[in-house]
Order: sequence, then C-alpha cells, then structure tokens
Amino acid sequence: MSSLPACARSLYLFPEAAFVEDGSGGDSDEQVGDGVSSPEPWGRWTQALAIAPCAVGAELVVNTTGQELEGGSTLADPANAGSTLSFVEAITIAVNRGGTNTILFDPAVFPIENPTPIQLDGTVSFPMSQAQGTCIDGRGRGVVIEWSGGGDMPLSVWGLGTGSRMIGLTLLGVPFEISVFDAEVAGCRIDTDGFAIRNAVNGRPWSLETTRSEFGPGNVMAGSTLRAWSDSIIHDSYFGVDPITRATFESSTGIHAESSHVKLTGCEFAVGYVGVDANPGGFDPLFDFLASDNVFGPVTPGHGGVGLRIANHVGTLGPGNQFTGLEDGLFIMADARMLVVENSFSVNSTGVRLFGPSALRRNTFHGNTTAAITSGLALIAPELTTVSNNHVAGTCSVDGTIELFLDDAGQAGEYLGEAPCVAASGFSWDAGVGLASGLAVTATLTDVTPQTSALSQPVTIP
Repeated sequence: MSSLPACARSLYLFPEAAFVEDGSGGDSDEQVGDGVSSPEPWGRWTQALAIAPCAVGAELVVNTTGQELEGGSTLADPANAGSTLSFVEAITIAVNRGGTNTILFDPAVFPIENPTPIQLDGTVSFPMSQAQGTCIDGRGRGVVIEWSGGGDMPLSVWGLGTGSRMIGLTLLGVPFEISVFDAEVAGCRIDTDGFAIRNAVNGRPWSLETTRSEFGPGNVMAGSTLRAWSDSIIHDSYFGVDPITRATFESSTGIHAESSHVKLTGCEFAVGYVGVDANPGGFDPLFDFLASDNVFGPVTPGHGGVGLRIANHVGTLGPGNQFTGLEDGLFIMADARMLVVENSFSVNSTGVRLFGPSALRRNTFHGNTTAAITSGLALIAPELTTVSNNHVAGTCSVDGTIELFLDDAGQAGEYLGEAPCVAASGFSWDAGVGLASGLAVTATLTDVTPQTSALSQPVTIP
C-alpha cells in the first residue's frame, strides 16, 4: 500500500476512523462519526496523562511541516537551519550536538484542534545514530508524522537512545522499526490508520522495538506490532483499541516478547490474531516474563484469535489478567514454565491450553466452551469422594495441592480454597462457611513440577 487513503485524514482529528464491524462477519472501512470533531483531541488527552515533564535542556521548536535539511547531515546549530526548523533538522541537531535537547512544536503550525501532518517521503534521511538525552514532546499540540511512501519506501526513521523520550506524537505508516534503547515512549499513537502493517515489505512485522525501556502510559498501537527485548516495561497502553472512543482497529499481533525480563501490566488488547506472542527462538529458557492486570479481547470481530501465547519463558501470569471472547484465552507451550495465578477466563472457546509443566492457581472460569485443556505432561485429575455443605474429601494420583471451586457448568467458576494431597491417603478440606445445597464442586491437582491437571468431575452438594 503506497499511500494513506483519503478517508484516513479524519483520523488526525477523530480517532474513531477505524475498522468497525459491518455485520457481515468481516471488517469495513466505515468511519464512526463525521470526521469533523472529536470528543477529545489526542494532544489534549495526552496532557492529562501522568507523564513527567521533559528535563530542562536546549529547546528546538519545529515550526514547519516540511522535511528540509538545509544544513545537511552535519547540522548542529539551529542558526544554520534556514528560515524554518523542520522535524528532520531538529532530530539531526539533537544527535550532532549532543547534550540534553527538547524538541517542541509551534502551536501556530500544529494546533491541537486541527493537526496538520508532517509528510515524510524518504528523500531526506534522519541520522543513523540514536538521539541521546532528547525529549520529543508533542503534548498539547496536534503533531502527526506520516510516511507517505508506503512499505517500500527508503528506511528513514529516527532512533531513541539513552535518556531520550517520545511523547504525544501520532505516527502513521512507519516504514521501519523505531529503535528505543534505554528510553521512553508515552502517549503516542502508532499506525492507527486501521490498515495492515506497511513495513512488512522490508521484512519487519513491527514498527517499534524496545530494549531496557519503558513503553507507556497511554500509547496506542493498531496497524503494527511492538517488539519487546530484555528489560522492557510495557504498561497502561492499548493495542488494537482507541482509549478515547473505544473503536477497534485491524491488526495482527500486539506485542512480540523476544527475550528475558519483560514486564506487562495494565494494558488492553483487542487485536486480530494474537494479543501477546511470547514465543522467541532459541533453546535456553527466558526468565521473568511477568504479566498482571491486562485485558485480552475480544479480538477484532470475525478473527477468533489468542489472547496470550507463551513459549520458552519462565515467569508469572497474574494476578488480574482478563481473557474474554477469544478462541484461546491463554496458550502455553511445553517448553514454558509459567505460574498462572488469580486470572479470569470468560466466554472463550477455550480458556486455557497447557502443554507441559505450568501451573494454574486460583483462577476463575465462566461461560467458556471449554475451561481448560491440558496435554503432554498433564496429570490425572483428582477424584472427589465426599462432598457436603462444609466438607470435601478425595484422592490424587501424586502428591500435590488440591484447589477447589464451585462448579460453573463444568468449569471453575468460583475459587473456594486449597488443601495438600498425599497420593497414599488423599486430601480433606473444611469450608469456613456453609456451601449451598444444589451447587457443585470441582477440583484440580497441581504437583511439585509444577503442572496442573484438568478439572475433576463435578459433584453436587446434597
């Protein structure tokens, strides 16, 4: 796709200009609203986010939508930039002169209510080196940076190095990954034109990658993917959904988690196929993949999809993640070892698929076609031999921990408690309060590996 469709111009003002369900089982490019006004311009919304101010440094004020570089690639002083200062020139100066720089945007040229895009066509290149100590701040402005050449254009993007920040920008048609190393991205909208990733032509199915960096709060990614390397903290951001209008966007994968020490919290995913794919190559396990308080699904209508797929990682999933309206809420491969604790799985085709030694603890399941499927190293489910209003007892195939639930149509609807189980003698559990007659109880067994069995057959309380 070589250029942005005319209808996407309204997206600068009106984030609802996204793919919406058309009732036919697929997606349409119908716009929501008239594209003239917005409940809240993006620049104003980002002002309300809890984002620290830029460090005090030399200011570079962009005052043109052009892409000129009159001082050439060695430009280091705004006095040599000609009559106006372009965004390309500001980045070039920040890289060449070093120190602490703040790039701002003239409100007369970039009004918050009527953004005018900076058009980049690849004919003028950004520096090859990352900007160090540079804060690009678009809060309170209408700043849209648009690559107009499509995915096959020259690879001309900037990089953020140590101490740099990028805040409050809208980036459309990003042709190649923006590398973020030891830096921060917050309040940015990336490829939110509702169309498939442009840079796949260049072999990059992502438009931004982070290492030792913070991504959030308030970022939105839709038409492309975030690639997360070691020590990435991704928080309070949105993938495939607009936080202002709640419109959903066409997309594929929200995040690729490629290496160790990736932390994900407070994010929302409504993407086409996979919310988060923690599925790197290699044979050595990757440690500390942590995810809590995220919302996965429902996905883009008609696509099914997986909320979170994990392979080759060791870590903790939970508490507080929600998986709703997915083909598979959580998919954990045999080479991963995850503790899945205190999450909820609702109205999925399958809540959880486990292939190997991962453990489920104190999760709840409602309205899934199948609550959990385990295979590979799966344990035999425990058996409940005694169930009353205040007591449950049963047996287990190996030593481990029994978790008890009130049954919800063959699922673990409400967590009741847990008890140790010895293969030779079984387990016994007493309820703190009386359980209502007519309800059913079910249970799982988790061994020391750890791995978790499927649910036991439910038994009704007499």
